[in-house]
Amino acid sequence: MSEVLANNSVVPFVLGVVIGVPSIILYTIEAIVLLRNWSKFSSAFFRLCLVRFVTNFLNYLISYFYVRFGRVGLFVELLESMPHIVLSIAVFLYYYNYFGENLATMFILLNRFTVILMPVRHIKLWKYFLPISVLVIFLLPIPFTCIDWFYEFYVLRQPDNWTYTLYFDKADYLPFINVPNIAAISGIVFCVFCLVLNIATIVIYRLNQRRIMALGSGKEKEYRVEYRLTLYALITFAAQFLLAIYTMLIAITSGNFELQLLFLSTFNQLPWVNDLTTIVVPSWVMLWACTDIRRIILRMFGLGSMIQNENSVISIRTIQLTRLRSPPKVSPIDRSPEF
Repeated sequence: MSEVLANNSVVPFVLGVVIGVPSIILYTIEAIVLLRNWSKFSSAFFRLCLVRFVTNFLNYLISYFYVRFGRVGLFVELLESMPHIVLSIAVFLYYYNYFGENLATMFILLNRFTVILMPVRHIKLWKYFLPISVLVIFLLPIPFTCIDWFYEFYVLRQPDNWTYTLYFDKADYLPFINVPNIAAISGIVFCVFCLVLNIATIVIYRLNQRRIMALGSGKEKEYRVEYRLTLYALITFAAQFLLAIYTMLIAITSGNFELQLLFLSTFNQLPWVNDLTTIVVPSWVMLWACTDIRRIILRMFGLGSMIQNENSVISIRTIQLTRLRSPPKVSPIDRSPEF
């Protein structure tokens, strides 16, 4: 454990590769499925999932340039020769996508809230609200992150002389006017708002659960689909919540010289923490939550037999559920008199 937490350990980098590469491949395949079946997955929920994929994917790529290569000492001479503006753009893009991920997660949760609150009217609502939400996701982070363009980032070599981090001199700037601190504050706002939204969603879901199930078997399949997609939104929020807490910890420790060792040890965990929360969880939970996406992917790789087995299991469960809900047959002789 101490080796993993060491500020010069390569274990977090390797762990990030092990869990991140297969997951980003799966995540990309799922995005391709959504794009190739645009009319089938036409709801605002899947559109927002695609938008979040864009921010997650870009953040994954930028993180190699921003932190991963530095933890294993790759391209240090190349980065040292680059202009400050190139390094500033890399840091800007990393935090820009972090803000975008939080906003996309928030709108996905808001979509689930409206689906449960307004099962019919939410379609018309998101017809107009979806373009607005996409614009907010891509435009709102800019004023909070463009300040990185004015910082002169440079490569700071660690005592081992082969690992490095991107650093800027904070002496020339106000204490809280830097993107890590702004990201930490926005993370607090994001967590509070989404927690309240999740509580409201769960309460409304519990209130409507019996009413939805009472509509009959024709609505039960649709109910199960929406239930899984809502679980997907809640689970991915939990992952994004952990990333927000992690970002706050980095912001707190980075500004204190006495906590420099803690900062480096924490910052070194970014590869696997970032991959787990933004790549692994969304990709694999989506594979579980959406049956249609799972079936299309299985067919793409010639695993159609698994779909047949899955249908058999679903049929058995449906029959058992129907039998449990069917009232027992009572003969006319055994009926009690009605008064």
